[in-house]
Amino acid sequence: MKTRVAYYSHSGNNRTLATKLAAKLGAELEEIRPACGAFFFQLLFTAFGHGPGVYGKDGAGDGTESLVLVAPVWMGSVAWPARAYLRSRARRARLVHVVCCCGSNDAGKDEQFGYETAFSKFRTILGTRAGTLSAMPSVLVLPADKRSGEDAAMSARLSESSFTGEVADRLADIVARIQA
Repeated sequence: MKTRVAYYSHSGNNRTLATKLAAKLGAELEEIRPACGAFFFQLLFTAFGHGPGVYGKDGAGDGTESLVLVAPVWMGSVAWPARAYLRSRARRARLVHVVCCCGSNDAGKDEQFGYETAFSKFRTILGTRAGTLSAMPSVLVLPADKRSGEDAAMSARLSESSFTGEVADRLADIVARIQA
């Protein structure tokens, strides 16, 4: 089965996560590049649920059977560029997995801006094509006593060296769920 990992990353966390996932899955890696790159506009497009598309060749007919979409959760939604990619370039993927690096931790996953809010929207959008929906809370890279501060999520950065402990365990679980 041909697998592709497509990612949108504003801060670099999702790029790091997507690179790790692609290597573990033996998948192609593709960066999602929004047609309008200004961060402020990306936030607006995410909030309103529509905006311009993404750059690149339409990959709908390239034989991809399984797509792993990696993107941040902003305001309880997956960032607009990832949704635009899904709408325009991933129509024929048989199975779509969504992996989000997010600021909300597992305890806050069901809150208004938690990742389960975004996943619920994706279950509706994808229907029977919905595969694994997984979160990688960025705060997992921080010491346990530093994870709950207001700025914790904004200061947490995934890097090659941060894939140890809980982060490595979470990554292994995500890979296993995608491969199941």
